[in-house]
Amino acid sequence: MPKDSSTPDSIPRLITCMLESSNAFCILRLKIHELIIVCPMLFSYCLGRNKNNKNDKNMKVVVIGGGMGGVAACVGIRSYVASSTQVILVEPKDHVEICWATYRALFDPEIAKASLYPLDLFCSKHNVLHIMSSVTKLELLPTTTGDDNDNNTDTTDTDASIKVTCDNGTIMDDIDVCVVTTGATNPYAAWGRGKEYLSLSRPERFAAMAKYGKSLLDAKTVVIVGGGLVGTELAGDIAVFSRDIAQSTRVIIVHTGERLCHKELQETASKMLQEKLAELGVKSILSEKALVEGNKVTLESSGQVIQADQVIMANGIHPHNNSFVDAQYKDDKGWIVVDEYFRVKGAERKLFAFGDCATALPNTGNSIVNNISTIGYNVKGVLDVAHNGKEPWISKHAAHSDVYICTVGHDDGVAQTPLLSFDSALPAWKNYSMFLYDARSKLELELEEGDQKC
Repeated sequence: MPKDSSTPDSIPRLITCMLESSNAFCILRLKIHELIIVCPMLFSYCLGRNKNNKNDKNMKVVVIGGGMGGVAACVGIRSYVASSTQVILVEPKDHVEICWATYRALFDPEIAKASLYPLDLFCSKHNVLHIMSSVTKLELLPTTTGDDNDNNTDTTDTDASIKVTCDNGTIMDDIDVCVVTTGATNPYAAWGRGKEYLSLSRPERFAAMAKYGKSLLDAKTVVIVGGGLVGTELAGDIAVFSRDIAQSTRVIIVHTGERLCHKELQETASKMLQEKLAELGVKSILSEKALVEGNKVTLESSGQVIQADQVIMANGIHPHNNSFVDAQYKDDKGWIVVDEYFRVKGAERKLFAFGDCATALPNTGNSIVNNISTIGYNVKGVLDVAHNGKEPWISKHAAHSDVYICTVGHDDGVAQTPLLSFDSALPAWKNYSMFLYDARSKLELELEEGDQKC
């Protein structure tokens, strides 16, 4: 178990505030007693955070999955461990995609280009070995204690190791820490989330985005099942971009909630959003369940049948079929169960899960970016404990943001903060950049020649 003192959590929190945020006032989030405890230690901690530590030389860390979670994990780990520590990324694609911009990337080629980044450039910069493959087997090899005839094993002992097998025949053993970042799936092919929809190359993914976007603008009727943030933002974009090319695509949202984005937005912001969509001709059918058969949608309560050219399932994400992860580490839905330190329960000293595949902070790219330091710091702590035998100093994950921004086409939107809801400033900023430049900066995905600062 982690130490109970507030000191371990305070150090990375203060470091994160000072080094990773442009807002110096976030230091005030710390409690006064935490500052008193931490400040004397801060200077030496900063000096040592990137030095080669003899304890983690020649150690091996494997990150499984090269989406936003995997890239964030690599950045975090590399910022803490020794340069001699081998960091390996297993990912079949040649690129990473900033997934929250996908709905806009279907219609805007500049956003599409900026949302995709080549992994070879990233891995070269961060001294990460990229294995272009998928994992088929992950084994947590227990430490055997006692006589050879004893059956005493401990799969959480730090002397245990991990063995990973890939579908290209690569076998990696003696792994000190493994981080699973395989993300989640969605049945709508345009999102590219799922093995059956995977585009292995960046040009292939770029072409797929353009193809799916064109098909939506060519459709006469599009039904979106799910009125959360993703469904409503996509509905607004279809309506506006089809209008821009003098098309008349009819867009219908079918949502089980009493109002749009009922899980994220309060009543005022939700009402503003629905009114803006209605002005664009988007019809919202609320408190209704959609029964989907191909392109036919039947409303369960009323029995109304809607024949669509395309039906988009935007009612959430689903866990990957991570068959290589033992069932004991998953919940009944298939998500990998982790604690507040991103450690997989039952394998705390060896296995982490980060991002959409795990139960902590699922379905949010923003939370991944905000926890880069946390995952790196905690992996470093576990590597250290393998040598000194002490309990690791590790940090709890950062909380989810209470700010929500929902665009309505490329010129409008709604923002909600804990204090108020409004339709200017933040929505305009998101429409201008899709926050891609900020994400690429934090993920250390440098702009390529000719790229705009999106």
